[in-house]
Amino acid sequence: MNSLPEDVKSQLEEMQGRLSTLETALAPFLNKTPNQLEAQLDPLQRAQMYNTLSQAAASLFKLYLKTKGVDPEDHSFMKEEGRLKQYNKKVEKLAAEVELKKSNRTLEVDVAAMSRFIAAAVPDLSVQQKDELKKIGKEGNSKKKEQKRGQDQGAVEEKAAGGSSKKNKKSTGGSSVGHKDAALKFLHDALGEVKPSK
Repeated sequence: MNSLPEDVKSQLEEMQGRLSTLETALAPFLNKTPNQLEAQLDPLQRAQMYNTLSQAAASLFKLYLKTKGVDPEDHSFMKEEGRLKQYNKKVEKLAAEVELKKSNRTLEVDVAAMSRFIAAAVPDLSVQQKDELKKIGKEGNSKKKEQKRGQDQGAVEEKAAGGSSKKNKKSTGGSSVGHKDAALKFLHDALGEVKPSK
């Protein structure tokens, strides 16, 4: 290495440093079997992991080709890199769908919280109206618990059957809308009965 020019030496040292960093980053993957890695991850995370590892391997192979004086663009490997890009797009699309589903879950109406909010926001409610609000809140909580139990039971049945349980998901989706309508109707009625103070 003494006969090499200084700029080449510095580039080689930089490359060795980056390879050491890469080895450190890949150590968790290299020290475990694929089965051990898969056991810790859900399907989407597994797909992302395999995608990332494939991209790392592809980059290293391109680097290897360059060190051998072969242009990676002219190598048959480029077809495989195109496939990797397609898989990456699929995984990114799936990750975006999962994130969207998670954000949609937060759009559900919390009936109990809404009834507490209404009771606090409208202080001139009659005793009957307050009781009705409490009743709606309790019904909302019991319906949510019922839905959760149904979903948990559906998940258990799905695991046992090895299939999908779309019926359970569809049948539990619309009940919060009924509570929302009831709460909105109640709010409208309550506001109609409350006379503004002058």
